[in-house]
Amino acid sequence: MACDRTLLTQAYVDGELDSGAALEVEKHLPTCAECQALAAETGALTDSLRALPRRRAAPPGLEARILRALDDLEGRPTVTDGWVERLRRFVAARRQWLAGVASGLAVAAAVAAAVLISLPSSENDRVIEELASAHVRSLMAQHLLDIGSSDAHTVAPWFKGRVDVAPPVADLSAQGYELLGGRAEYIDGKRVAAIVYGRDAHYVNLFVWSDYDGDHPKGFVARDGYNLKMWSAHGLVFCAVSDDDSAHLQSLAKQINLVVGTDKN
Repeated sequence: MACDRTLLTQAYVDGELDSGAALEVEKHLPTCAECQALAAETGALTDSLRALPRRRAAPPGLEARILRALDDLEGRPTVTDGWVERLRRFVAARRQWLAGVASGLAVAAAVAAAVLISLPSSENDRVIEELASAHVRSLMAQHLLDIGSSDAHTVAPWFKGRVDVAPPVADLSAQGYELLGGRAEYIDGKRVAAIVYGRDAHYVNLFVWSDYDGDHPKGFVARDGYNLKMWSAHGLVFCAVSDDDSAHLQSLAKQINLVVGTDKN
């Protein structure tokens, strides 16, 4: 059985935990071979990256080679519509960065990265990992709430100017979900709203962001002991993350959909 503290262990190695959470991991590590191996591998990778030269001149024609690789991706059925063009604009806008990319291996790595980013499954997995990690971080280091209130009319306007959307903040106390407040998050390069609910001993982070390209996973997925329910409604993407069971998250999604006036889950 996979250990449910792998994300905490990674955060510990990266120095992202407060002293209390770090002490908890330090007590856990001697008892868990899986987390010991993860800590060793993560630490070795970090040391290797730090030992790399900071900057080398890229070979002539690097940008052209990357763009040709993107051309080869055009028309492939596994590539999400629009991703190649967005990558092409990304490369064109970062010529100065390309000039400092390491030669040799960097050429292959850059092209491989372009291919991986273009594949919907890889992109979705990365976003799911970011959402799960954001949920875990919120439960430690006292970062669950930036604004604490059970009043939806207080929480909703707080997000204005802090995130990229106007999230629907619903009072779901009648359905068993107590509104606790909210906070701002940064997921997949976007300023994302996190609305926080409590049900019994469970916390639910409801992440909300703009559905600007329609390319995101839907349905249920599990990560490190947490359930994620993802769906879209009225130009918004929602992801409810909790250790609560999937049936309760499905019920929460239906209630949120009633607030925004649709039911696409």
